[in-house]
Amino acid sequence: MDEQEIDLNPPITVGVIPEALNVTMNIDLSSWFRTADGTLVNPESANKGGENENLVEDNIKGSIDAFEDKDEDGKKDDD
Repeated sequence: MDEQEIDLNPPITVGVIPEALNVTMNIDLSSWFRTADGTLVNPESANKGGENENLVEDNIKGSIDAFEDKDEDGKKDDD
């Protein structure tokens, strides 16, 4: 099992009185097994110790975006 942690911007503060909180997560799976120029890499090369292990790990981390979604439309609100 692996974990991923991301900072929400702006941060979400949870108050003493619970209220509804909507968070949307966008994950771009299409970028996981690609080099910077878009070339596909063999997923087996991303296994532990493989030549693309760090590339794919960084791509996965960079593919995750989460934000408070007050109007539940799946889009970031314009500030």
